[in-house]
Amino acid sequence: MKMTSNRRTLIGVACAPFMSGSTSAFAQMKNDNGATDKKIKIDVHREPIFVTPDTYREKLTFLGGYIIVLTPPGSTDGYQVTLEGGPKGFGPPFHSHPWDEAFYVINGNVKFECNGNSAEFSPGSFVQIPANAAHKFNNTTDTMLVNITGNNSRAVDMFIAMNAQARADNDPKKILEAFSKFVKLGQ
Repeated sequence: MKMTSNRRTLIGVACAPFMSGSTSAFAQMKNDNGATDKKIKIDVHREPIFVTPDTYREKLTFLGGYIIVLTPPGSTDGYQVTLEGGPKGFGPPFHSHPWDEAFYVINGNVKFECNGNSAEFSPGSFVQIPANAAHKFNNTTDTMLVNITGNNSRAVDMFIAMNAQARADNDPKKILEAFSKFVKLGQ
């Protein structure tokens, strides 16, 4: 009876720059039979992100609200963080997307609806929406939120597309079309 082994031997590691200042190691392994496995990429280092109000990126604006991107795409391991603000009445229609989303209310009041539940939240409140759950929110006063989206989020790409459409002609229907390319509309 022939015995096989899953033992692998490391035969080389190389580091290379990878997206926004982080570094990846590429490890190559060899199995007991001498065959070389394909390279495995491992993130080994990310640069810290420090953001202050005087270093904010461009404010993205549409439909009377704004988004400030705090973690640029590629700077984290898949999640994204933004500041979102807007006047009374600002907020998206019912929608869902394949990433988790969490909100922390900094100031103002906002009403969230999700899975048949509805409540108004004030400063200091935290709301977490699971991936694929239909939800919406509506500011009941001028409001500012921190929005943290989960792995594989496309939220920042969505906000950039909506801002571009607003700059092009500021047509609310076309801005909603830009939004709908990243989310599923409705309940």
